[in-house]
Amino acid sequence: MHSPTPLFQLLPLTWQSISAVATFLAVVVALFWPTIRDRKRLKLSAMLKIDSSTPGWLQGKFSFNVTVVNLGRNRINIKNWGYKCPKQKGEKRADLRFCSDRSLPKILDHFDDVILSADEFSDRFSEVQNIFVRDAGGKYWYLKWREIRELKREYKDYIKKKSDDS
Repeated sequence: MHSPTPLFQLLPLTWQSISAVATFLAVVVALFWPTIRDRKRLKLSAMLKIDSSTPGWLQGKFSFNVTVVNLGRNRINIKNWGYKCPKQKGEKRADLRFCSDRSLPKILDHFDDVILSADEFSDRFSEVQNIFVRDAGGKYWYLKWREIRELKREYKDYIKKKSDDS
């Protein structure tokens, strides 16, 4: 009959395996940390601005600003920006529209920012699905859907106030 091995004799084998796994994880983190740390990162935020000092501001005059901040360590070249609306009947693809801005193209260093503004899509603002910025590498950076939802809520309140005042 085989007697069970005492626990104190198994303990060195367990510590050896734990230290081997910990060493492996440390090597993996050391190899991939520079890649993770130096990746490109942009933060987008948006604001709907209504200028009440302008005469006729209830006729649909508002501006839309997108602030882009480079949070990564690498420089990013911002080429253009725009928005995406859902596809209409008879169209094969969604409607991507690019907005023009005099400040683009712009190279953003670490923690640099740029404010992009447009007033050209006020008629389709309620249909906007995504707001994006495109860099020189062709990567699209999107505004968070919660911020888009909040902007649409502000726009609906603005339209409601406009119709109540009329």
